[in-house]
Amino acid sequence: MDRWDEKGKGKIVKILQDGCIAPDILGICKFMMYMGLTLDHFAKIISALTNWNIDGKELLKIGERVINLQKLFNIREGFKYEDDLLPERMKEIPAFGDYKDQERCAISNYEEMLKEYYEERGWDKKTGEPLKEKLKELGLDWFIEEVKDKK
Repeated sequence: MDRWDEKGKGKIVKILQDGCIAPDILGICKFMMYMGLTLDHFAKIISALTNWNIDGKELLKIGERVINLQKLFNIREGFKYEDDLLPERMKEIPAFGDYKDQERCAISNYEEMLKEYYEERGWDKKTGEPLKEKLKELGLDWFIEEVKDKK
């Protein structure tokens, strides 16, 4: 995939977010991932310390739950779809550096990219709110009423 392609990034971003939050959850340094430690390595460490039977896929699912909890918290506190949008200056071609003369480095269709990301997450494409089905899948359906009352 070309780095400037605007289609197909939603799934990649979701997987990266779900996986890269694992060190934050575990309270360990994120830079260890850059040294070759994977989610499976982290899972083996957790299993050895706790005697839980956990693997990298389960850590990825835990990361997905955390991202959804963060989103639900933000919704409860009043965040809306508009808060997920980038300011215009962030979508423009930089005025300096290697890419200043490349037209393709400007983001032309951010809203469509955001909708694709929402779809990958199981969130409503118009509001960015997690769908009830997704919350049930993640065992977070208990949070639905809490968010509904605060909107």
